[in-house]
Amino acid sequence: MGQLTQEGAEQAGAAGLLLPGAARKKRRVGVLQSVPQVAPTNEHLASALKRASRVVASAIIKNEAEKERHRAARQMDTLMK
Repeated sequence: MGQLTQEGAEQAGAAGLLLPGAARKKRRVGVLQSVPQVAPTNEHLASALKRASRVVASAIIKNEAEKERHRAARQMDTLMK
């Protein structure tokens, strides 16, 4: 037999068939019933790649190799955020 739901308890109470303890029984809400919506992985990856592509090289650094190394490090840092 199934458990008496709150709606069923109200109907049974209206008919005078209320079971003892049925009115006191409360639904337990689990933790996983309130999990927030999360975007799919492909959306996260696309967003991260877009942000990383916006990173520009520093104008202060004059050496081209150092400038590109610094830019690549900043891009990787942006991807990990």
